[in-house]
Amino acid sequence: MTLRPSTKVRVATFFLLGGVTSTLFYWIVGLAAFLLAVIFSARFYTEVLWFDDIGYLDVYLTIVKTKIWMGVVPFLFMAAMVAGNMLLAHKLARVDRIISADERRVDSWRRTAEPYFRPIVITIALICGLLLALQTYPHWQDYILWANGEQWGRNDPQFGRDLSYFMFELSLHVAINHWLFVCVLVVLLLTALTSYVFGGIRPQAPNSMLPFQVNLHLSALVFALMALLGWGMLLQLHLLSYSERGVVTGLGFTDANASLLAYKFVAAAVVAGFVMFQVNIRRPGYIIPTAIIVYLILVGLSIVRFYPNLFQLIIVEPQELERERPYIEDHLQFTRYGFALDQVERRTASIADTGDLQAIAGDRRLLESLRLWDPATLLINFRELQAFRAYFDFTDIDVDRYRIDGELQPVMIAAREVNTENLPEHSRRWQSERMIYTHGYGLVSASAVESTPAGLPKFLSGDAPSAGMGPLFVRYPQVYFGENSPEFSIVGTKTIELDRPQEGRSFAKHDYAGGRGVSIDGLVPRLLFATRFWDLRLAVTTLLGDDSRILFHRNVRDRVKRVAPFLEVDSDPYPVAADGRIKWVIDCYTTSDMMPYSKRVNLGDLSQVFQGKQEDSGIIPAEFIRLLERRTQRANYVRGSVKAIVDAYDGSVTLYVTDPDDKLLQAWRRAFPDAFTPVEEASAEIRAHFRYPQDQFQIQSVIWADYHMRAPDAYYAREGAWQIPQDANFISLRRERARLGHEQRNADLRPYWLKTRFPGEEDAEFAIVQPFSPESRNVLSGYLVGGSDGDRLGRLTSYEFAPDTTVVGPSQAQARIDQDPRISAWMTLRMQSGSRVSRGKLLTVPLDNAVLYVQPLFVQADKSSVSELLGAQLSSVPELKQVVIVFGDRVLMRPTLKGAVAALFEDEGEGAAPDQATADTETPASPQPTRSN
Repeated sequence: MTLRPSTKVRVATFFLLGGVTSTLFYWIVGLAAFLLAVIFSARFYTEVLWFDDIGYLDVYLTIVKTKIWMGVVPFLFMAAMVAGNMLLAHKLARVDRIISADERRVDSWRRTAEPYFRPIVITIALICGLLLALQTYPHWQDYILWANGEQWGRNDPQFGRDLSYFMFELSLHVAINHWLFVCVLVVLLLTALTSYVFGGIRPQAPNSMLPFQVNLHLSALVFALMALLGWGMLLQLHLLSYSERGVVTGLGFTDANASLLAYKFVAAAVVAGFVMFQVNIRRPGYIIPTAIIVYLILVGLSIVRFYPNLFQLIIVEPQELERERPYIEDHLQFTRYGFALDQVERRTASIADTGDLQAIAGDRRLLESLRLWDPATLLINFRELQAFRAYFDFTDIDVDRYRIDGELQPVMIAAREVNTENLPEHSRRWQSERMIYTHGYGLVSASAVESTPAGLPKFLSGDAPSAGMGPLFVRYPQVYFGENSPEFSIVGTKTIELDRPQEGRSFAKHDYAGGRGVSIDGLVPRLLFATRFWDLRLAVTTLLGDDSRILFHRNVRDRVKRVAPFLEVDSDPYPVAADGRIKWVIDCYTTSDMMPYSKRVNLGDLSQVFQGKQEDSGIIPAEFIRLLERRTQRANYVRGSVKAIVDAYDGSVTLYVTDPDDKLLQAWRRAFPDAFTPVEEASAEIRAHFRYPQDQFQIQSVIWADYHMRAPDAYYAREGAWQIPQDANFISLRRERARLGHEQRNADLRPYWLKTRFPGEEDAEFAIVQPFSPESRNVLSGYLVGGSDGDRLGRLTSYEFAPDTTVVGPSQAQARIDQDPRISAWMTLRMQSGSRVSRGKLLTVPLDNAVLYVQPLFVQADKSSVSELLGAQLSSVPELKQVVIVFGDRVLMRPTLKGAVAALFEDEGEGAAPDQATADTETPASPQPTRSN
């Protein structure tokens, strides 16, 4: 047929445009791939430079190599399996067959795909391999633990296997089983599709429906799929150690007597399927494979899913406690072990009669030194009185202790960091943000106990130039690395670095001399970092010299997380003055969700218990599916085994091992032997400021509320269960407190740092305390103490009141304060005179034979430009005006803590208020019984 000229032109134009479009597409794809490769390479190389500078290059390269081979090997395996089986299916198909009328459509597909078959196969294989690799490489931690784990030395109660199998091996086995199952399933489907398209499978031809070679090929794949399913059933037997079917986490009566049997039955069914497939190979057909698959699904669905549920309903629940008692005991034991609660020292705290001053007579001096200042309140004072300029800021206030005048005293402390976001918009220039405002300045601290006559905090260190008394003085006050440092800064440039404000119109200057930071003195490093931060100005600036260095990864938590990504990092680093420098102390945790029988919790912020269960569906329970991913958000094993120290000046990171007996940490130390340092090598000044790990204590407190009960019967009936008391001051505090990122107030009373003398101890100690109340009651039932001083560092002590003793709880104490007519009148008067009364944190103060409550009251003006306050615009800083003490049936308010203590002991000498209206506020409260009926 001859085409007309116009038609020839249209055809030529079509192919020409098609060629141009195809070429343009390839150019766009190639350019995008090139840009991605450049960006990735720039980021990778700059990370190598950073890790080399900080001294953890071996850690980074080990992790990268592990990720690479854990991605490459599955990629190659999956791609080879897909390509090999599709090519084999194509080869086994009969090309010379007679095409029936029913096969013409399929044959047209074959003719279309035949010329491009190999490119299609390679493309599909590469895509499948890439998808599998993206699923496997994030599990590098599982592999490292498997490769470096050793015997745990403790067995699980059901299978008698060493815990190392559960902690180091099981998770990786589950993941490999899942990946192989998916791989074989995808290969089977693609192979069957290829055989169908190219004539290997001919459902329209009864006499040659499934040739022997094709049947053998498909049967081998189905055989492998069933073998993996059988292996998965064996793994599921051990995954029952995390079951949540019964009253506790772990293998219960139903799991031990019904689920195990069901999984074994399914495993037997898989073996029977193997035999039937052998028959199918000799007698080809599709009926037997289909029957086997349907049989396994029906058996699995009925036996694995329905039978245990029916067993639980009929056999277990009518006499649940008797059936579950030994399993509850295992659960209690392993949960306490998983959260390091098995070594808690239990003590009974005695309480003297209400109002018996003799019980606390020996602690009078201690009472006069109780902490009054609240971190969230004091943060406002620090910002108003010690920030000095808009570019300085405080992230939060921490509680620590220092030896001042020969006595260990609690101190409120914070680092003054640089924050260019607070600068006016016209001052936020690139050069200023990256080269001038490079660092914060100074460590600011105040007494946790004392205040000035005006009610302001008594500063122990601060100002500019930096000044401090004794142990709070630092020779290097510059803060280049902190909790809220800029993304990156360049030091050693031709531009001056602002150090601090000073008298006159200029400011003090400082040249960074930390020795760390990545050199950026050449064109290549400039281009690399300009690409990494997507900032062209970094490459073209003329202000860089031979000594120029770039500082990045400056957030101390992020810094530690990068050098030790296998550790969880505490949410609240705290600065200390040690060795003449400002150093950040950060608690780090080894965590796992593979401790059998132990309750799983959510570690989103290491403080909230995991609530609720995911619904199960399908043959394999959801516990199996959920364990296919390594979820750092969940854990049932937590140890605060590492203290990270970050130098605020040069950014150096040191990981000190404080618990060498931690089995999980031992595996990480074998994998990264040069990353950790024994705690004995830390200086005495640093070790003096180690505290009990705060986030670990919070989650231990939540767990201890239920797991302090030792008897399975008591745990089942929840007789003696505790709860964390509600913060009665929550609503007012939420209205008055600062923005997100500061100390967050919650409906539950959070633990707090306190120096007091606990029952049975000779001396006062600095510790973290969490009070407890009985479930659904507001009285005090006990408290948990995390020791931080001397040989008590890291030790937990639980104090419990006798069950027939009634001790006023925090909410009851707060109610008595609010109901006191003179306190109420005092607060109302000041709320109406252009000021606002802010309640401080109500502290439960345990003593040897008594418990009392202390609450400071602050006054602030009613209008403010302090942007951090929510719902209250106040122009002045909070001033400590009154201190309230609740003890027995006494409610006392005085302007000072010493005055309140003196009034408590009926001695109006030192510290008494000058006027009767504010001083004499003792009012009798309704009598409180000391013994319950």
